[in-house]
Amino acid sequence: MAVIIGCSALPIIAQNQLHSSYFTEGSSYRHQLNPAFAPNRGYFSMPFLGNFNFGMQSTIGLSNFIYKTENGGLTTFMNSNISAQEFLGGLKERNRINMNFDMNILSFGFRGFGGYNTFTVNLRNNIRMNLPKDMFAFMKEGMSSERTVYELDNMGMNMSSFAEVGLGHTHRINDNWVVGGKL
Repeated sequence: MAVIIGCSALPIIAQNQLHSSYFTEGSSYRHQLNPAFAPNRGYFSMPFLGNFNFGMQSTIGLSNFIYKTENGGLTTFMNSNISAQEFLGGLKERNRINMNFDMNILSFGFRGFGGYNTFTVNLRNNIRMNLPKDMFAFMKEGMSSERTVYELDNMGMNMSSFAEVGLGHTHRINDNWVVGGKL
């Protein structure tokens, strides 16, 4: 049962990679997104000086919190010139923020055993937050408005941190076919 649960989480974890390296032909870390992609040459990543990835996905953006002023400057949603209706109109009932930080501790790749082989040790951190619209309404309006009750249910944060050890192998079948796998 634990194996099934663990395998079902793999697609979620795999989505937290640096997506731009997938399209970079010479990237040593392309194998993290597709095990069949092997670098052109071997590599060695120094401990704690290797690959760093930071990603953030959200249903809200910076434009929800930063506004242009009349004189061309910038201000926040807390400015009294920004109405609560204008600010809150750009938010959803449930706002989500997902962040991930991945750090490569040690990795190397080499040709051998009839293909290309990789070994990686990574630290992964994933943070997910649910922020209700009423939390932002309270921040903007406070207790000075007619409204004095704010519903903060569905607010939460989840963080997972774990170490990952991976072994990969890429094998060229012919000029058109390359297969790869990672454990």
